Amino acid sequence: MLDKAKKIFFFIIFIIQLFIYAGVFYLEKLTHSSAGVNHHLYYQKTQYMNGIFKDMNLMILSVFILIIIVLLIIQIIKIKKGKNKYLLISSIIALLWSVNLEIIFFSKTAKEALNYPYLLMVLIIIVFLSIINIINTRTIKNIKNINNNI
Repeated sequence: MLDKAKKIFFFIIFIIQLFIYAGVFYLEKLTHSSAGVNHHLYYQKTQYMNGIFKDMNLMILSVFILIIIVLLIIQIIKIKKGKNKYLLISSIIALLWSVNLEIIFFSKTAKEALNYPYLLMVLIIIVFLSIINIINTRTIKNIKNINNNI
């Protein structure tokens, strides 16, 4: 029962990630149709880029994300086929989101977009949710091991 609940949690987290990511692109679409949203995003982008998303902070975050990418690659290599497919899937998903975030850091096209700070925030949240999903799927494996030992 607990195993099934954790699998449902796995899929719910993934669906939430997709909706959050789609929301950023909808926000970009709104910038072309609504002047108020456009002005707000321009002002907020200036605030964020001069505040928490300064170049030095982005470099520190980029190094942190690179470490996460390396750890995820090591984890994917260590997972044997068929042992825990949910852990493998959640690790691959986290790797894809992390690589996406790393690409966004250095993409000139993304930096020019008005929703760039929101895109960064959303991808950081999504990577965090992916890590939570990996922790969740690791506990699925541990629960199966405990049940097999009983």
